Amino acid sequence: MEDYQIIELYWKKDQSASAEAEKKYGKYVRYMADRILGVQSECEQCFSETMKKAGEMIPPERPLNLGIWFGRLARTTAFHIYRERPIEQRAAGETFLILREIKEIIYEYPQEGGCSSEEELHEKIRRFTSTMSGDSRRIFIRRYWYMMPLREIASDCGMQEEKVVRILDKVRRNLRGFVKVSGMRKTDFLKALNAIDDIDIQDALPSRLSGRSLKIRHVWSMAGGIGFLLAVSLLFRFLIPGYIPPKEENGQLKTAESQEEAQKTSGISLHIPSAWMDCTERAWSASENVIRADCSNLDGTIRYTVFKSTDPSLIPATETEYEDTAEGSLGSAVLKMYGKNERYSRAEFTSEGYAYVITFLPSVTEEEALSAAGRIE
Repeated sequence: MEDYQIIELYWKKDQSASAEAEKKYGKYVRYMADRILGVQSECEQCFSETMKKAGEMIPPERPLNLGIWFGRLARTTAFHIYRERPIEQRAAGETFLILREIKEIIYEYPQEGGCSSEEELHEKIRRFTSTMSGDSRRIFIRRYWYMMPLREIASDCGMQEEKVVRILDKVRRNLRGFVKVSGMRKTDFLKALNAIDDIDIQDALPSRLSGRSLKIRHVWSMAGGIGFLLAVSLLFRFLIPGYIPPKEENGQLKTAESQEEAQKTSGISLHIPSAWMDCTERAWSASENVIRADCSNLDGTIRYTVFKSTDPSLIPATETEYEDTAEGSLGSAVLKMYGKNERYSRAEFTSEGYAYVITFLPSVTEEEALSAAGRIE
């Protein structure tokens, strides 16, 4: 069942909503609970409370990315359960190790330029993760959002565990100087990481979870789709000599060493001017039929991300609820913009059979969004 159908069931207070949500995202919720709690009875408590809260929060909420929304809700619930443990029972497991690492980020005394509000902290977290390179960002999110063990991160990233440790050490030092948080509980800081953009959370999805379940996409009917895939599989396997079936990559974008490599992987050409929107740096990633370019300036204060795909459903959705929307003419295409206070952090358009999504950090004016989109090919 598609996400919008499940959400409609919740809005109608249909008793089947929870069952459908559990069928699609139960594995994801249990994964998050187990990573944080690791005790079966507490994991089941977390799962039950998460599913119950979902029914209480929808309506009035209408999530744009239901999978990531459930992940955030499960994290918040799990950390609340963890905090209720007696102190002597917290000193074990992966969460305890991660909390020791997080301690390095939090200052004991207030710092000049430190965060003065929860909203400011969330904005700084989003900005920090948006300026990171692809591998560092995925490693950071897998460790501190998905709460993955180091060995599992190393396996997912195809690198030695020692290298993962070095990357995380550097990221923590940089984050400490960037957010300048003081006097904050470590579990509250981990909960604050829910502010990370859902595009980046989905991009860092662990290999143990099925990325396919977290995408909003239109699908064929079950019978027709399976029949078609079987027919194609048989055709390639028996009629084309030497054919080797491709490996499943769970739909995750993979870091590319160059623009050429990203274009070869995706089968899509993407051209962005060299000094586009004051961004001179590029980081590329891709999977089949989708290419991503992270564009930034030298000091990392600007980061704009461009997605291009043959299928709009392959581009991660956003959990953000935007106050303002606007539309502008982009030749024969229509540019849809989303943001607040007449500044926009996301733009979407379709041109010549390709879907484009651009995210802006910091946000831009309508004129700037139109100018930026008009220079991409």
